[in-house]
Amino acid sequence: MKRFLPFILILLFSVPAFGQIIITGVIDADLPGGLPKAAEFYATENIANLSGYGVTSANNGNFQDTVEWNFPAVSMNSGEFFYVTVDSASFRDYFGFDADFAVNIGVHTPTSINGNDAVLVVEGVNDITAILDVFGEREYSDPQSWFHSDGWAYRNDNTGPNGGTFDEPNWTIMQGVLDGFATNAAATNPWPVGSYQAVVGIGDVNV
Repeated sequence: MKRFLPFILILLFSVPAFGQIIITGVIDADLPGGLPKAAEFYATENIANLSGYGVTSANNGNFQDTVEWNFPAVSMNSGEFFYVTVDSASFRDYFGFDADFAVNIGVHTPTSINGNDAVLVVEGVNDITAILDVFGEREYSDPQSWFHSDGWAYRNDNTGPNGGTFDEPNWTIMQGVLDGFATNAAATNPWPVGSYQAVVGIGDVNV
């Protein structure tokens, strides 16, 4: 479901060249199988063709420099949110609307995450040519404070993108808050879908 966000005009900020798409949220919910697993993305500018962008994950701290999945050749407007999930039915049941993209391509899918896996949005087809944004550490060996099992993480307003460096202070992380809830609306601390706000300058987005 594409959603548009009203902008606040301000002259103080500008966007770096690598910020066309940012990750604004990830979720690991509590339906059977730990579903839905999904990520929310946000377009910081108009994008005529998404197919040059992709999503990949670093499962359990194991990052490989390849694109796991590319977006299809569709356009996206500045200020739109879009949703990628590993299971479209559970996403619909949980949120009450359809995800934009379902990635059912096997075990190693970029949104088949378990709350301890990093998610990256990248440029490139097959091979990564640039990392635009990342949630989580690509490589780690011990439990991390950004883990969000049975919960969610959401980007704080007016932050991001970060290229290949994860900035944990830019995120609100809620682990375990979705335990026992059948829908996002029923949760005491629901995933704040489509709520990220970016400050905008003259044609630019604050990051």
